[in-house]
Amino acid sequence: RPLAARAGAAARAGHRGGAGNGRVTAAAPTPRRPEKHAARQAAFFARHVVLHTHVEKSAGSSVCYALTRMFGPGSCLDLRLPGAPRPEALPSDRLASLRLLSGHFRAGTYEHLFDRSPVRIATVRDPLDRLLSFLGFLARSPGHPEYPRLGTLPPDAAVEVMMAEGHRMVTDSQCKVLSGAPAFEPAREAAERDYLAVLPHAGALDLAGLFAAALRL
Repeated sequence: RPLAARAGAAARAGHRGGAGNGRVTAAAPTPRRPEKHAARQAAFFARHVVLHTHVEKSAGSSVCYALTRMFGPGSCLDLRLPGAPRPEALPSDRLASLRLLSGHFRAGTYEHLFDRSPVRIATVRDPLDRLLSFLGFLARSPGHPEYPRLGTLPPDAAVEVMMAEGHRMVTDSQCKVLSGAPAFEPAREAAERDYLAVLPHAGALDLAGLFAAALRL
């Protein structure tokens, strides 16, 4: 109930932390003279593949968009897109061509498909901001499958329903997607052990900058 009250109060006060769609709106980095550093990129991706754990409503779309621009659309697969093929169904040459695999999947889901070392990245977000972002998105999305049940309710009422259901947005789903365990300490350990970077929502585009600097794009 306190979470529901906080969500309702924040929404009524015009809280902006979760008002958007989870995206960071700064312009994505523009590749600079990619032909000069093609050999460096090819050498890196011959040994590595970037696996982006897209935590829902945490600016993952901005990360995926920026990296797709940087690496090239033909080298990236976003599993959230309609009609996106399942990685396990891809032929070996297509898997070998991938530089980025992004989607709402847990760490450890697809690593076995690649004969390259995974470079795992993710962004996370304050739970209340993330919840408010989800509720705002849902209220604007009548085609969403959860809209009939939650999208027309006031925020505090929607949160009451979500808490009764154990909805992913009011549980430790961010922790679970990083480590498989719905608790902070295992998620912190997994972030430090298994990920190149796990950044807060507001620093999402720093992930693109990290790769731009490393590959000299």
